[in-house]
Amino acid sequence: MNKLWTPEEDDLLLKNHRTMTMKELSIILKRTPDSIRNRLTRLSAKSDKTGVVVRAKKSNKETKTHLIIPDTHVKPGIDNDRLVYLAYYIARMFQNGESIDEIICLGDFADMESLSSYDQGKASFEGRRYSLDVESVVQAQEVFFGKLMELLTPEQFESIKFVMLLGNHENRINRAADENAALHSHLSTEDLKYAEYWDEVHGFNQRYESEGIMYSHYFESGILGKAISGESPARSLLQKLHVSCTAGHSHVRDFCERTTARGEKILGLIAGCFMEHDEEYAKNSNQLWWRGVIVKRSVSNGYYDPQFVSIDEMKRNYLRSVAE
Repeated sequence: MNKLWTPEEDDLLLKNHRTMTMKELSIILKRTPDSIRNRLTRLSAKSDKTGVVVRAKKSNKETKTHLIIPDTHVKPGIDNDRLVYLAYYIARMFQNGESIDEIICLGDFADMESLSSYDQGKASFEGRRYSLDVESVVQAQEVFFGKLMELLTPEQFESIKFVMLLGNHENRINRAADENAALHSHLSTEDLKYAEYWDEVHGFNQRYESEGIMYSHYFESGILGKAISGESPARSLLQKLHVSCTAGHSHVRDFCERTTARGEKILGLIAGCFMEHDEEYAKNSNQLWWRGVIVKRSVSNGYYDPQFVSIDEMKRNYLRSVAE
């Protein structure tokens, strides 16, 4: 996993990038030139006119707002329009006087179709390349974060904590490296450059907790570690984990609320997906998928008020925004 940038490294970079060569900065920071250039681009959106990084003030709100991005499956040949729609929707929220404390991606942002074991040997596999997969993911992040930086003020942008959870599609990289020793030093999830865009990056199926809610790409059950599923997967989450939790992975939308013996509300959420295209392997199951993001308002102690925002609704907001 890429090492996250520290405030001290940010300050050093801003103070010296005009007087030092890229090679000198790379040696001092022990980072690649591409990593440094990407970080400078992001810092420029966070800086005031004096070049000082605008640090986010800790929110003292009693409740928080989370925006959840489910499986996005970025890959070559699929446009990134939905990420632009999302950026405009986030900007509209801020324009309406709202704020977002955390944007949490549940994993499978990358599809990594070149490493699919399901399609190997099929005609549809021809032409897939690891380098093209990685390039498409980096470009998608450039589109999303670049548009956010354009639409939000530095203070608004810096007030958001961006969290990425790796999914099983990102884990295809680790699996391929483990299965082929010759590729071990050439394939890495670091190639996706998540740590250069997201404030926190958590490994495949590592659980992330915020405001009493557990987040993961999927939650495992049993000694075989299979994803919790079933006819009502959100209810299954609560029955097995006994805490508010949110997962992606299955692309369907399901929501369940239960009350514990202590009178506490716990909420289970399966978050759908965030893509407009259909997947060939899913066939008729594509029509079961819900496509959008979830805004959780008044988040506190595991409880929240959910709003399901479809890609179609985000697109309508985008068209209204560009027409104004």
